[in-house]
Amino acid sequence: MSTREATLDDIPAIVALTREIHGKTHYRDAPLDAEKYMHTLRMMINSRQHLVLVADGEEQGDVGGFFLGIAQPHFAVKGKFATDLMFYASPEHPGVGILMLRRFLTWARSRSDVSLILLGISNDLADEKGLGRFYERQGLRRVGGLYMEVFGEGENDIVGEAS
Repeated sequence: MSTREATLDDIPAIVALTREIHGKTHYRDAPLDAEKYMHTLRMMINSRQHLVLVADGEEQGDVGGFFLGIAQPHFAVKGKFATDLMFYASPEHPGVGILMLRRFLTWARSRSDVSLILLGISNDLADEKGLGRFYERQGLRRVGGLYMEVFGEGENDIVGEAS
């Protein structure tokens, strides 16, 4: 299995895979807005500030995983920081998660405007200990945790279906 930068043609597969896993995570109580998500993916794929990776599946158009990364200004530190917005590797495709993570780290470290990399584990599908050890082997260190509350859908959100 290989990884590559996503194209606009990959958006339906990324959305479909996200829908599949969304209900299995603690984010299930926050409705997925497919229309908003597709718009965001289009913007990210066309932006130099983002890195969208996919792991090709067995068949044409099949995606076995994806990684959404961003490099953006930090609110208090000089330069930008690079982080993951969403990351998923299907258990049916072992090893693709490591390939995508390494590719993201290479992208982030090669940017002269990035001075900090932050990666999180924010869902209950990941093997937190194993992924944490992988991050540490890549030179990162643990610096905190994540806490969450879901309340309402937001006044301006439109919950749509993927087309």
